[in-house]
Amino acid sequence: MTPKARQARARALAQAAKASGDLIREVSQTVRLKRIGRAYNGLCPLHPDKNPSLWVYPDGHWHCYGCPPGHNHGSILDWRMAVYHETLTEAAQAILHHYGPPPEYVRPVVTDEDPDPDDAALTRWHTTYQAAWAHLTVAEADQTALRQRGLTEPSLWALHGLKTMPSLRTGWAARLGLSMAHIPGFSTSQDGTWHGPAGLLIPIRLPDGRQIGAQIRVHHATTGKYVWWSTPPDAQTETGQPRYPEGAKAWIMAHWAWPGGMIDSAEEVIITEGPLKAILIAEFTGMPTIGVPGVNLWATALKVLHRLDQPPQRVLWAWDQDQPVKPAVHQTLQAGQDALRQAFPAIQQAVITWDGHQAKGFDDALLCQVPWQVQPIQKGDAHGVFE
Repeated sequence: MTPKARQARARALAQAAKASGDLIREVSQTVRLKRIGRAYNGLCPLHPDKNPSLWVYPDGHWHCYGCPPGHNHGSILDWRMAVYHETLTEAAQAILHHYGPPPEYVRPVVTDEDPDPDDAALTRWHTTYQAAWAHLTVAEADQTALRQRGLTEPSLWALHGLKTMPSLRTGWAARLGLSMAHIPGFSTSQDGTWHGPAGLLIPIRLPDGRQIGAQIRVHHATTGKYVWWSTPPDAQTETGQPRYPEGAKAWIMAHWAWPGGMIDSAEEVIITEGPLKAILIAEFTGMPTIGVPGVNLWATALKVLHRLDQPPQRVLWAWDQDQPVKPAVHQTLQAGQDALRQAFPAIQQAVITWDGHQAKGFDDALLCQVPWQVQPIQKGDAHGVFE
């Protein structure tokens, strides 16, 4: 990871930790606090303190009137660094591991030519998924797989919502106190049944942070390695009646991955294949990354760009470097680049290339430190794979 990417990642982790952590709870782990008005007071552990000089305020900062200036106040991050002698990154990771990712912020939906599910439905999906995800963990096999791919820190698994498909798949409506009707991946025929094979659940999130679906990286794949988490809407009973009348198909959409799990726009955005690769690339490079479901579904990336408060100045395409090169992939990439140019004429385009014989995906190239370069794309170029 480059120094610039490392700094961007540290900033993202710090911002997420500040938004997620509870300073009063954190200080209470080492200090007996007494509430006085809206603030809390206690003996400061950073110096010999007989008269309580530490104050913790509800706006998320603390101040000690007995410590020397410059070392006597700050945020939850400053508190952990002072008390536990942690670095900024260590403090942020500890906070996120303990308190989880920050609350999601919801923005209005932007309507595209291809109508999206309405805003109320998307918000309901998000609420249901967040409630369900809170009951899930990451299985040991998935932990090992994530570490092998370079995502070694459990706090980042939590930030990106990576979980394992649970073995208990019924009774979720009662468990969550929510209706499962018309939520992709659930049905109400058995009080909220989960659908899909066992595997790693990868959330699909919009730029505003709402989770609107998931892909499953199947543990024991017999056909495709990745499947969409969806209620089978066409399944029928022996009498020909719909088996899941209140189920719903997955909404096929690209995933917005921001390093450190943060939500924001950016000057440069990478587009790649698959939500898990997008998460890995975002963390390795410190750049937001859009993961499309497949090369031929590049239009979903445009829908994500339309949802940003402000479009990026440059888009970097980072498709898998298949060997040998497939002519159909060239044609598909050309169509995607032309469509992006038509929809966003001001956005500059470039392609990230590396030796496809050493690494197929850009995430693999970054993990294995394979040299890569950025090549600007001019109108009429057909870049997209290593030649």
